[in-house]
Amino acid sequence: MNQTQKQLSLKPSLANIAKSYCKRNNINEKQLLKAMKWYQSAISNSKKNK
Repeated sequence: MNQTQKQLSLKPSLANIAKSYCKRNNINEKQLLKAMKWYQSAISNSKKNK
């Protein structure tokens, strides 16, 4: 395995990053995902209305 493959295999997945972020900041993961979906929806709706 070359150096770049080793670096890629060591990087945590996005799900693991979100999970550790929620644990570190005492946030409910489901609430965070719900808020992120709401935010993305609000952004896309505001772009459509322009």
